[in-house]
Amino acid sequence: LVIAVLLSFFLARAITSPILSLTKGTRKIASGDYSHRLETSSRDEIGTLTENFNTMAQVIENTLDAVSGEKDKLSKIIGCLRDGVAAFDKNGDLMFINSAALGMLGIEKNANIKFGWFAALLGVSVTTSELSEARSLSISEQRITGIRKGDFIVDIDFVTFTYDGTEPGYIAVVQDVTEKSLLEKSRREFIANVSHELRTPLTSIKGATETVLSDDDMPLSFRKKFLGIVINESDRMT
Repeated sequence: LVIAVLLSFFLARAITSPILSLTKGTRKIASGDYSHRLETSSRDEIGTLTENFNTMAQVIENTLDAVSGEKDKLSKIIGCLRDGVAAFDKNGDLMFINSAALGMLGIEKNANIKFGWFAALLGVSVTTSELSEARSLSISEQRITGIRKGDFIVDIDFVTFTYDGTEPGYIAVVQDVTEKSLLEKSRREFIANVSHELRTPLTSIKGATETVLSDDDMPLSFRKKFLGIVINESDRMT
């Protein structure tokens, strides 16, 4: 009986010890320690289970490293963009914002940003529910005041996206087009001025030419006077 009891004790310990080790290992994995590995001390079913556990932990660690690397690359790429980019979750809470958006809109890095507050800062009246129905929204040449020295003009694109399978999210892309708008304004003014400067001499040339053609008996002195107008205005245009 004593021998049987002793054998039962050691047998139970041999079985429960690796199971307890597996239990501790799973707790470490659950807590985020994916580098934890178990020692394999047997070649039975428990040993096979331990090896499978180590393989699972290695796969999880490699997968998370790959995901973390891709996320880091994406963050760096978006961070290098000159356009402001901000992403919000289904509740309108900020998920990501790049440095361009922070600098453009004068937002503190650790500010508690909500979608509604962000839209109001851009001078746009749009809600997450409205954006969910529209799926996308583009606003051209929105003037923003009171954020930095001088007014500036932006183009804004709102887009709805999905993450975690079906959860809706919202992305705002803000492009500073102040310089572009000023150049476009200068171009329009230039074309208007050129059109005016061309129209005036052309009117004089046309009037003088029509006058000469309409009167065959016009004295030579008058004819030379009108033709002189044509030459002078042509030189002015040149």
